[in-house]
Amino acid sequence: MKEFIYFLLKIILIIFSPPLMIGIINRVKAIWAGKYGQSILQPFYDIIKLLRKKTIRSNTSSFVTTFALPLQFVSNLIALLLIPFGKIKPFISFEGDFFFFIGLLGLSTFCQIIMAMESAGSFQGMGASREINFSIFIEPAIILLFSSMIFYTKSYSMNKMLMEFGFLSLEKIMVGVILGISFFLLILIEGKRIPIDDPATHLELTMIHEAMILDLSGKDLAIAIYSGYLRIFIFSLITSNIFIPTFISTNLSILFLILIIMFISIVVGAIESLFPRVRMNHIPDFMLLVLSLSVIIIALMFTMNT
Repeated sequence: MKEFIYFLLKIILIIFSPPLMIGIINRVKAIWAGKYGQSILQPFYDIIKLLRKKTIRSNTSSFVTTFALPLQFVSNLIALLLIPFGKIKPFISFEGDFFFFIGLLGLSTFCQIIMAMESAGSFQGMGASREINFSIFIEPAIILLFSSMIFYTKSYSMNKMLMEFGFLSLEKIMVGVILGISFFLLILIEGKRIPIDDPATHLELTMIHEAMILDLSGKDLAIAIYSGYLRIFIFSLITSNIFIPTFISTNLSILFLILIIMFISIVVGAIESLFPRVRMNHIPDFMLLVLSLSVIIIALMFTMNT
């Protein structure tokens, strides 16, 4: 019975948490701007509205867009199924699933890029080009961050890496905090939030993610938007798991997980309200910060084990 309840809880979190996070972020931004703001359920309404609309595609679009869109969504969804929810095991777990997780993230990015390039639009191609260039900086950082966790837990399983990363000593607390900050920065980078990208911008020349989905409409746009929500939730879930102590109970870990995810949403909303978007030529510097932090974490891990 308990396993069935945990199963339902994971399903509910996967379905409702990604749009709800965006709703909380938008509400926080509205409060900082002195406005009442839209409902935190507005992202749900937007997705439902788009699903009811007719899909219109570019004349240059072919079967690539037809397969790339659902493949991008499924890649992000399967990657999410590899991550534990507090002390509740993930849907999919096996030794070496870390490599599968990295591959799924790369496949999702690849699908989005080829889908944007196939539309033959100048702005879509520009956004795809920027995405490719910035991925060169961020992919090594992601691999190094997970490598540090592998070095600590001696496991290639996402479940063991995140469930056994406890704050049991001063050195491990320091490493955990830096690791959590690094993954939080990845939320902003992979989610294309400020200061990397502005999801609310209408200036095509400054777009990255939004430029790649300009040609989409209806159901296609709904799938692309929800895939972006999943990407944010994936790294938010990883960040939350890092800050959950290993000595608490399973039920309490779920409560911790939900509270941390809500806190992350509030912090992201505050950052988007207080800080401007950085200039395009400074974005690699921001990404190199994550890469530098990952190197520092590996160095600390090596020092702790010698």
